[in-house]
Amino acid sequence: MIDFPINPSLNQIFTSPAGKKWKWNGVKWSGFGSESTGSPIIISDTAPVGALNGQLWFDSTSGITSIYYDDVWVDVGGGDSNDELSPLNVVDSPTLDFSYSASTRTLSANTVFKEFSFRNKIINGNFDFWQRGTSLASGTGGRYLADRWFVEAIGSTYTSDRQTFTYGQTEVPGQPDYFHRAVVSSVVGTNNYTALVQRIENGATLANKTATITFWAKTDAAKSISAELIQRFGNGLTSPNDVSIYCGKFQLTTSWQRFSTTINVPSIAGKSRGTNTATDFLQLGFFFDAGTGLASRTNSLGQQSGTFDIAQVQLEEGPVATPFENRPIGTELALCQRYYEKSYPIDVPPGTAQSGQQTFHINSVTNGAVYATCSFKVTKRTIPQITLFSYNGTQGRWSNGDGVDLLANAAAPTNWSFGNTTNSFTIQNLQGSTLSPAYNSVFGAWMASAEL
Repeated sequence: MIDFPINPSLNQIFTSPAGKKWKWNGVKWSGFGSESTGSPIIISDTAPVGALNGQLWFDSTSGITSIYYDDVWVDVGGGDSNDELSPLNVVDSPTLDFSYSASTRTLSANTVFKEFSFRNKIINGNFDFWQRGTSLASGTGGRYLADRWFVEAIGSTYTSDRQTFTYGQTEVPGQPDYFHRAVVSSVVGTNNYTALVQRIENGATLANKTATITFWAKTDAAKSISAELIQRFGNGLTSPNDVSIYCGKFQLTTSWQRFSTTINVPSIAGKSRGTNTATDFLQLGFFFDAGTGLASRTNSLGQQSGTFDIAQVQLEEGPVATPFENRPIGTELALCQRYYEKSYPIDVPPGTAQSGQQTFHINSVTNGAVYATCSFKVTKRTIPQITLFSYNGTQGRWSNGDGVDLLANAAAPTNWSFGNTTNSFTIQNLQGSTLSPAYNSVFGAWMASAEL
């Protein structure tokens, strides 16, 4: 313990026995300088043993410079100049500035970011929410599963599912509950690929800024994956305005490793913004499999089959990889629900029979009349696409009070501008005749998608 002066004067300087300098600002002691002794920097291919806080170490193998803080080596810059990037097996800290409170005689670290500052542009980067379900059978194309994430494939096929971390594991910090697994079956083709993707609303996100991508990953055997950012500006999915940014190739093993890469996101100067809001986004993608037609975007990743696991994805402004941001769980769910919401309990997939039903009491409804309004918990990005489910799980239907499915279009989401909004939607009888439900009741479940 450091024995600070009890009654310091303003701007008094105090030097600890370890050589650390402190300054009293009238309220607290703030630390500056280094606590390390001996050489200012150690150059070796292995981490020094017995280091003190503030000791610098240059890894002669990886080219990464680290500083010793709180019993770990923290990456502060450098790295391989090769395109194949090395993992960072360290815990990051944003600063080495300390404060000492005279009233409580306690020492604490001053951080340069707030705990819940929304610095992570990725939503559900911890893979906590899976409102649509927890697995997808083998298929191709683009399909959502974990909230805000979809796997996209051309030619090749994949399965996708939620995997659970062993409780108490120590490989990935922060005790995350889940990670994403994609099992890829590669099919040879020039433009074939498989990728895990998230689209971030607004193509100008991080434009003309330095950004850092951090994630944990492993695979079933030694394989590489590549990362890419794409800027799109509301002009459709193919436009000369689109900008592809190669972000690196990463060598995975069968053990969890932490990877980080820093990129310069291009300016939007000279770009034309379109009116198609569904294609106005910054896209982060991890390529697992890529044909020769994507060589320039993936650094010739190549085609490969296998199992690819991803956890704790973060995209943030700045050149430093900070610790993964764990926002309050309710806040993270609300961020997800801006793009997707359902009437079912959070862990019950849409279409599950006898679940998620809302009840509406009516006597009779003439053809064309509106008889129900369903409100969202969170305002949507845009007017969402509505899908209905009956008491029995039948898609596109609702049910009578006795549980029997109504006729087709007896429950139909209205297409009126005042009926469906970003805050609610209404149900209309379009079956061609008067609706007189059993027990004067109608049951119905729903899901609403406003994804990019």
